Amino acid sequence: MWNVNVAAPLSAAHVGYGVGAMSINLLVRPFLTTEIKANIFIPYSITTVLCVLIAVGHIFFYYRTLKTRQQTSVVQQEVDYVVVSTEAVQNENVSSYSPRTCGQGSFQYGLISSILFISSIFFILGNDTIFSKFFFTFLKFDRFKISTGTASWSIILYWLLFSVRLIIILQ
Repeated sequence: MWNVNVAAPLSAAHVGYGVGAMSINLLVRPFLTTEIKANIFIPYSITTVLCVLIAVGHIFFYYRTLKTRQQTSVVQQEVDYVVVSTEAVQNENVSSYSPRTCGQGSFQYGLISSILFISSIFFILGNDTIFSKFFFTFLKFDRFKISTGTASWSIILYWLLFSVRLIIILQ
């Protein structure tokens, strides 16, 4: 899709992951408590509203795209073709999910590239997620005497620096 310029969109998506993790920590921070029976209705309600808004946005853009395709189809049907090619069109039916599509026609190369890409994303994102949870738990040890709020701010700082690092790499 982007051919040579694929690094910037993928890095931008990774920045979005860090920004999202930081903003979620900012959203949940006021509801952190040391009580066993914490009221989690409000954070779940906020998350639900955000998910519903995103779903409505996706539906809106889907119908807009569908309407544009229908209008384009109608315009193309109205065109009067004077010259018609008599050669058979050879369409190779390759699924967009086939490794052949990202391997420039080579199934083996595409399969190896796909496995390496998925593995690297899995380990990179898994490492980022697990580290932030470990870091929060580590800061909550009794010997550090750090409050939940301070530990929460440290996680927010971690994700902020994570995003800034990726933005600097994009430059």
